[in-house]
Amino acid sequence: KGYAAECGNVYSLTFTGNPGILKELEVDYYDGGRPTLFNQWGYAGLNISSMVYTKGVPGADVDYFATKCEGVKVKTKFAGDMQVPYKPSVNIWGAIRDIDSDDEYSQLARCLGDSDGSAANNVDTTDWDFGSYVPTDKTYEKMGGNPHIVKMVPTTKSDNFAPAYYHLVWGSQLYTYSNWTSYASTEYGKVFWLASPPVSETEEYNVYATDGVAEVVFYDTDEDHDLDVVGEPRVTATFSQGSKVIYTSYDTACESASSFIHPCLDKGDMIFLFDANWGRLSSSEANGDTIFGNGGEHKVLTDFDVSNNAWKFNNYESFTNTYYTIDKIYKEDPTAKTFSVAEDRFRIVVDKGINWGATNYTDPDGDGLSNTGYVQIIKFSPATTGNYKFVNECSNRGTCDGDSGMCDCFSGWEGQACTVQNALAM
Repeated sequence: KGYAAECGNVYSLTFTGNPGILKELEVDYYDGGRPTLFNQWGYAGLNISSMVYTKGVPGADVDYFATKCEGVKVKTKFAGDMQVPYKPSVNIWGAIRDIDSDDEYSQLARCLGDSDGSAANNVDTTDWDFGSYVPTDKTYEKMGGNPHIVKMVPTTKSDNFAPAYYHLVWGSQLYTYSNWTSYASTEYGKVFWLASPPVSETEEYNVYATDGVAEVVFYDTDEDHDLDVVGEPRVTATFSQGSKVIYTSYDTACESASSFIHPCLDKGDMIFLFDANWGRLSSSEANGDTIFGNGGEHKVLTDFDVSNNAWKFNNYESFTNTYYTIDKIYKEDPTAKTFSVAEDRFRIVVDKGINWGATNYTDPDGDGLSNTGYVQIIKFSPATTGNYKFVNECSNRGTCDGDSGMCDCFSGWEGQACTVQNALAM
């Protein structure tokens, strides 16, 4: 058979602290005429290319995931033999694990809290949203239109370069951990499904939650601003790794989109493009419910049984858990393939290179035509509460007296900028 592969070097630039918002690096021409990149034979720009993208939590002025879930330490595990679940499925690559008591389950659920911006529909004594959908006959469950996004931070760091990651999570309403395997009989509560792939199965994490709202962008047929998992199609996207351009199946711009698009998107909005094992086909459940993107998902982690998969590539992308800020959103004139191959007029330009690619055209709406992408867009709307501003008056450890210009430091801190810790006052 014969296989071709791209060869090259990967360079990682890691900050040990938050550098703030930085312009993304560019590999461009050094002096306007002399190229930066040469191939191994010394030819400039011939069969050689570069891409720049971000993994993990990017630099920021404000941390919108600043609420630590106290009393909670977890691990993340892939689906698999004797795991939870046995195999991946739509919006499930694995689960949050090692929840060692009912109290820890309640603490985590209470910390995740509301997911859709309305506390009126929160459930249980933990006062939270599952972020999932279950029909009245309870024959299945799916991720809902408002899943949770959390930040996972290692509890211990073996070095200064151990990163934190965002994860897409939704809560089961039907299954406990012990429903899947006796090995999980000491794990408590209903399952927290991981829609995004685990980065590590051995690392122990602290969980940080947000007061912000995550929303799947969809075509709101009844205009009630609430995703009907069964009846309403989602907006899908295609994009290439390293590119900043996203092509969407519908016009999503607030200025020009149909009133049926919810939520619409605008310049400055934050979006996530998780690899959430999105379905590439439409499929029906046993009760007859036909659901957008409910089939064609990956059911194994790695296609070892595919003879043409010479390098045993994983079916999942581990580092898709970062957010992008929209720099531009617009509609382009039709191209030669707009009406014959796939919709490519509606475009979003983001602030940094996308760290994975999804260019395949699929049929998640079940119309018999493979003419859209399959990755669904999740808009994140920050709240005004539960945040941490990295650069702030009095180092976030006091209040500024506007008359005197002096800091009134909180207990345990002192100094002109409240940067000196006073252990005796703690």
